[in-house]
Amino acid sequence: MTTDNDKALFRKAMADVAPLKQPARVTPQTPRPRPRRKVQPPIEDDMPLQHLPEADPLKAWETPSGHVFWQRSSLRPQEVRRLKRGDFSKAWRIDLHGLTRDDAAHALRQFVVQAHHAGARHLLIITGKGYRSEGGESIVRKVAQQTLQQLQQVLAYTSAQPADGGTGALYVFLRGLSP
Repeated sequence: MTTDNDKALFRKAMADVAPLKQPARVTPQTPRPRPRRKVQPPIEDDMPLQHLPEADPLKAWETPSGHVFWQRSSLRPQEVRRLKRGDFSKAWRIDLHGLTRDDAAHALRQFVVQAHHAGARHLLIITGKGYRSEGGESIVRKVAQQTLQQLQQVLAYTSAQPADGGTGALYVFLRGLSP
């Protein structure tokens, strides 16, 4: 609550102050366009793997311990470090354990398209390590890597940190939405 004394002190302090001149306001000649509603592209359910574009194996590498890294184009070093550390929200995740080769590829394609359209930039894909598979190697993991390399929304992927599944999971970095 202000008293008469406070008001008098304020007026005295502001006695030398001149108001700022108001700039002339310009009104736009045409109204701004309404924002367009983004239409989700249809998910290509029936697209078999063999009809997808070829992946570039030269940009992929795997260590003897099973860690993988692949990138479509040159990314900023900060983004690569952040992806490898798993330094992002794990809100977008899918578990492909127990799926067949075709079911895993279909589910992964559908998941990536939906996540990208929702504006997600980072994903966690759980494939499993394949200990129970024939030959002890994860078929789902290989299918996931091939599928990710063929999807245009995917810029890079790498093996996850041990806390998120290690070599049995992948961190994925997606392309941003176009304006």
